[in-house]
Order: sequence, then C-alpha cells, then structure tokens
Amino acid sequence: MSKSTGELTPPEFVFGEVMERLRLAIGAPTKAALAKALGMESNTYANRERSGSIPWEQLLRVCVEHGLSADQVLTGRESTGPNVRQPLDVELLTAVLTAIDAELAKRRENRSAQKRAKAAAVLYEYFAGRQVDQAAFGRFLDAVLET
Repeated sequence: MSKSTGELTPPEFVFGEVMERLRLAIGAPTKAALAKALGMESNTYANRERSGSIPWEQLLRVCVEHGLSADQVLTGRESTGPNVRQPLDVELLTAVLTAIDAELAKRRENRSAQKRAKAAAVLYEYFAGRQVDQAAFGRFLDAVLET
C-alpha cells in the first residue's frame, strides 16, 4: 500500500509495465490516448506515472469494456484461453457472487445478469489461485461494479 495515497499497489505491479500492456491491448497509439481511454487528463496520467499509483478503477473499467483479461494486463502472464478448462474453485466463485449480491443490496442497486456476470468473471479470474486479501477484494469489487 502506498503510504502517501493509501492506494493498494502490490509490489508485483509496476505502473509502467501494466499501463504499457493495457495501451497495447486496446490499441492506444500514445500515452495520451491511453489516458483518454482511462477517462483522465494527460497531466493526471503523468502524475500517477510519477507516483507509480495504478488507477485501479479505471484500469478495470477499460478491461471490462474491451473484454480484456485483467490478470493478463496486470501480470503479463498469457491467458489460458477460453478452450482450456481449468478446475473451478467453487468456494471462490460462491464468495465472488455472494459479495457482488451483498454489495448491490447495500447500495440498493440492480445490475443486469450480464453486468453481474462480467463483474464476477473479472473478480474470479483475478483472484483464482491467489490468497485473497479482503481489502484488495473489496477495492476490486467496488471498481468492477462501477463499470
């Protein structure tokens, strides 16, 4: 966690590497185009770049909008692809779905089944195979539900 901003930035995520993978994945020709896709001004992007503060909410929104693997954008690991079956972690999937429903109920909001499924897919994909930190999970859940 960054001491100055309180933002979650795990050490394995390097701002420049993550943003470059995202830029290439969405076909943004420049950092300015990436900043625009993230919904921020170029100077805001430059400030985040200097501080190393990843814009989590915006990054996840762009991943969802473009159908990108958040895990691949964040880590650079190749996706296993849709045709490769991985064992389903039913406990994690149940936790993800329960958390989404609880958060929507708390907000008194409703989302279409498709939006809930997209949110569940992003969260499940990211947290599958990782030890789940509740603070990180909550932050990602908030970001994904904002998309």
